[in-house]
Amino acid sequence: MGILHVSDLSKYFGDRVILDRVSFSLEPGEKAGLVGKNGAGKTTLFKLITGEEKSDGGSITFGREARISYLSQFVTDNRDTTLWDELLGTFSALIETENELESLTESLGRHDIDENERERLIARHSRLHDEFTEAGGLYYKSRVSATLRGLGFSEEDFSRPLSTLSGGQLSKLALSKLLLSDSNLLLLDEPTNHLDIEAIEWLEDYLRNFSGAFIVISHDRYFLDRVTNKTIEIDRGALSVFSCAYSEYLVRKEGEDEYIRRRYENTMREIRRIEGIVKKQRQWNRERNIRTAESKLKQIERIKQTLVVPKEHEKRLDFSFAPAKKGSFDALLCEDLRVSYDGAPIIDGVSFDITDKERVFLLGRNGTGKTTLFRAVMGEIPYEGSIKIGASCDVAYYDQLGGNIRGDGDVISEVWDDFPKMSETEVRSALAAFLFTGDEVFKSVGTLSGGERARISLLKVMLRGANFLILDEPTNHLDIYSKEALEDALIDYGGTMFVISHDRYFINKLCDRILYLNGGRATDFYGSYDEFALSLRESEKAAPQTEKKTDAKAEFLKKKQTQSLIRSLNSKIERTENEIAALEDELSKIESAMSDEKAASDYKKMTELANRQAEMNDRLSKAYEKWEALHGELETVGG
Repeated sequence: MGILHVSDLSKYFGDRVILDRVSFSLEPGEKAGLVGKNGAGKTTLFKLITGEEKSDGGSITFGREARISYLSQFVTDNRDTTLWDELLGTFSALIETENELESLTESLGRHDIDENERERLIARHSRLHDEFTEAGGLYYKSRVSATLRGLGFSEEDFSRPLSTLSGGQLSKLALSKLLLSDSNLLLLDEPTNHLDIEAIEWLEDYLRNFSGAFIVISHDRYFLDRVTNKTIEIDRGALSVFSCAYSEYLVRKEGEDEYIRRRYENTMREIRRIEGIVKKQRQWNRERNIRTAESKLKQIERIKQTLVVPKEHEKRLDFSFAPAKKGSFDALLCEDLRVSYDGAPIIDGVSFDITDKERVFLLGRNGTGKTTLFRAVMGEIPYEGSIKIGASCDVAYYDQLGGNIRGDGDVISEVWDDFPKMSETEVRSALAAFLFTGDEVFKSVGTLSGGERARISLLKVMLRGANFLILDEPTNHLDIYSKEALEDALIDYGGTMFVISHDRYFINKLCDRILYLNGGRATDFYGSYDEFALSLRESEKAAPQTEKKTDAKAEFLKKKQTQSLIRSLNSKIERTENEIAALEDELSKIESAMSDEKAASDYKKMTELANRQAEMNDRLSKAYEKWEALHGELETVGG
């Protein structure tokens, strides 16, 4: 038997089926991702495994050597203890052994003990020292320090009382204690919450090198791909197991679903054919025909018993961001931007610009000032320097804290009050696209989950029709399926985007360019997140010993930046060419309409067409100017 075996496990909440006779096994060293939409029962499964909740049937058994730990909300009675001491307590057995070794050493230094007692003390000291060394006693403090640093704590934080830590820091502490435990089976529920990208990458390295087994619930697809070799899916009470990481699971699942759908359709066609034969046999109403009909009915029943019905399509987010008008070519210009708190600079002399239709992601460790920069751009906090938003830019700001939600009414009023010109039907239709249907539109906003509040905020952003989206962690609180819907909507979006995100999968699919904020300064990078991470690792390698090496490294980085810039410019040129083609097509339709004899006699219609023609010509002229400017920039950098 493996380290964990779940057999025919069932769980109900009233009439609602959470788990319906699900089974799976986990072998030593296996690393599984547990996926499913919000509310599917993932955390419930963890609580059943740990015994926190009781099942309504089935069994859970562990291997003889299994030592299980579960990442849950951190709780302690002693809030005055320091971060260091709390985490050091994970090694209480080693500390006791270490103290006894010190006591034995002191005793051996005394001159008043006889030879027999000395030999006994030496033997015990030798045995304890071997056990201490084998259990990692020589480096447990180094492990504590490395784990805290890897998860983003500074050395100054080590002496802080737990009462001074934020909720996110306490969650990191809980994760630290779990990682340092002696467990060989870990249950991790959203372990990347509250972590910046650097800490997530440290955790990935840790889990890839972890010798035990684990099951992890996560909406971070990039993380799942890097640390898991098995995927367990919960969907409407059923459980499916795939021996692969998340991206491969998607491919296999799509293939399986297509196979089930086609087999179902073919089988149903065969059933209808046989039912047609039965109908004819009954019409003839002869003894032989009746026997044939009965035989065919039994055949239908046998077929139906083996029939696998394809699952109904899940309700999914279904929306799009459509700019109501074209934005300015220079969407945002920041020059020598400075923001300070209590005299200490958070942002120190940052300058950058964003042009129309660019997709720029602002990255950096937690606390480097990313949200501060966004708030300065939105005019929410004082700053020094210059910030200019394009005159034709209509900005929609997604605040990760839900700043655009009042929270003092029901869901439909929350949206309708902001868009009073919409009819009730239009508001309900918009809410339905964001999975609020029926009586759900009358739920109190104050009772909504984090994911539901995020969907309301995104809906308000969508309804604005803005041509410039400023989004602060838009994928937080969204499950995987909602993230994919958001990605699809933003891929098709025709405006400008400035985004903070730690979702690397999301960044890779959407970004043209990265602004990396560090030490109050911003560094530009053109390309995907993977390319940026590779460049960053190269730049953070050990400092070269000679000026020549320094020059070579600088040349390498410059070359990488140039290649990324060329790729970004080519991407922009392609999008601009597509825009030109669409405008020319629209212009052709307008000119065709103007040449129609009926339109020629309709003054009002001709005026409308002439205005649209002038608008299209103006937009086409600007698109050609942009195309020429991009080609000029491409030639300058050597593309």
